[in-house]
Amino acid sequence: AIDDGRAGAKLILSRAAEAGLIKAIVFMNLRGVGMTKEEVFEAAKALAEEEGCTFKGEDGLPTKHWWDGFRKRAVESGTPISLRIPRNLSRSRATSGSDSRLRAFFSTHSRATWP
Repeated sequence: AIDDGRAGAKLILSRAAEAGLIKAIVFMNLRGVGMTKEEVFEAAKALAEEEGCTFKGEDGLPTKHWWDGFRKRAVESGTPISLRIPRNLSRSRATSGSDSRLRAFFSTHSRATWP
């Protein structure tokens, strides 16, 4: 844990590590492939391991308490974060891009049949 001189609980990740994590979340969002909460947790766990510390959550993952504080610190830093919320796909949509369907489409609609 890191004592950053502020009142309250000590930080698990350094300010620099948290800033890097926020930057990664924003970077992914700008490219249209935002991160889920679970992906942020996995990234935070990896950063903690690099810094030689661990989170208190199950399997060394961050806790809800850390998550709430992290989001609050992100807002305080001037970079609020937003996350991707995965949506369920219908079976037809999930399989519409399968290899066999794409091959069938392109063999049916080859350039030879176009004017």
